[in-house]
Amino acid sequence: MRSKLLSQFSMGMYKHINVFIIASCFLWITISPQTIFAVTPSTPRGPYYMCDLQQGVAYINWYRAAGASSYEFRFDSKTPSWNDSCSRPNEGDACISTTETYVTIPIVPLEQNDWWVHAVNQDGYSPAMDGQNFICEIPLPRRFYYECRNNNTEVALSWQTLGAAERFEVRMDANPDSWNGSCTKPNLGDQCGQTTTNQIIQPIRQGVSYKTWVHSVQNNVWTEAVEGPQIQCGTLPTPTPTPTNTPLPTQTPTFTPTLTPSNTPTATITPTHTPTSTPLPTATPTQTPSPTSIDPTVIPSPTAVGVLTPTPADPGECPRYPEGDANCDDIINKTDFECWKAEYVEGERGAECVKTADFDGQAGVELLDYAIWQVHFIVENAL
Repeated sequence: MRSKLLSQFSMGMYKHINVFIIASCFLWITISPQTIFAVTPSTPRGPYYMCDLQQGVAYINWYRAAGASSYEFRFDSKTPSWNDSCSRPNEGDACISTTETYVTIPIVPLEQNDWWVHAVNQDGYSPAMDGQNFICEIPLPRRFYYECRNNNTEVALSWQTLGAAERFEVRMDANPDSWNGSCTKPNLGDQCGQTTTNQIIQPIRQGVSYKTWVHSVQNNVWTEAVEGPQIQCGTLPTPTPTPTNTPLPTQTPTFTPTLTPSNTPTATITPTHTPTSTPLPTATPTQTPSPTSIDPTVIPSPTAVGVLTPTPADPGECPRYPEGDANCDDIINKTDFECWKAEYVEGERGAECVKTADFDGQAGVELLDYAIWQVHFIVENAL
């Protein structure tokens, strides 16, 4: 067990030296004893210490003791670990001889330390002045504050400390209680950061809640985690629908005839010649007036064609008249179209037109007569 009373002579102890004075007068001898006092110094007073975490040391001092010529300082790190040896002290412990009233001693943060001092002179050691046990605390973060920035994509987390620390380690747990304890491979959204100041700026996801905590670090010694604020910047954005690659269904056009003869018996128009190529689609007659200038080579786009039933007019004189032969030349051509156009648009029959362009003999010259001419014109010219 450590002994702090290392004095060789305690205060108030005496060295008794008997001095004999011998006087001879004939046979008479007189012996007179005397006592000489030796005093050790008084115990030092006024212990004081101060931690300097930036330098990793503690400054310890005391008042000068009366009668002391030097001081013996002992330091027990991670107390109680003192082994009563200055030749082979335990790691962190120290023995210092000094004529000053202060020492600078290396310390380990957050470890408890014990120390004591003897005043020394030629007569020995004083009783030890037992210094106050102390711990060099690392400043802890407190009074947290955060600010959302950059459209809720960043957060600035700040705090205060009583003193400086070497650095601060910050942890952010997205969707709290999902932390896996790793900064090497954190879960999706979790954050690890460090800073030497009292603020850190970290990227975040809008609307996601984060649990935060901070460690102070000094000389690779970490404090316990100090819990910070629960952070959430904004609300979760509305998800955008993801387009698919499903093709739109193909719409099959439905042709609805705009004009259907109501009083004409059903008949099939059979061309006189078999075409060698596929005929163009038949146009759907409408009641929209044709333009003044009509090019017969431009065939209108049809929607549907009613079944035509031509009425023969003097077959002996003009056998192909029901097919659209208005000039009775036995050919279905553009001249017949001009006859139809003159009557339909201008209301007059052309000089070259032998017969009226009312090829079906129904309700005068109309678009249905044009359709009769067109069908046979296409068939004849497709050969």
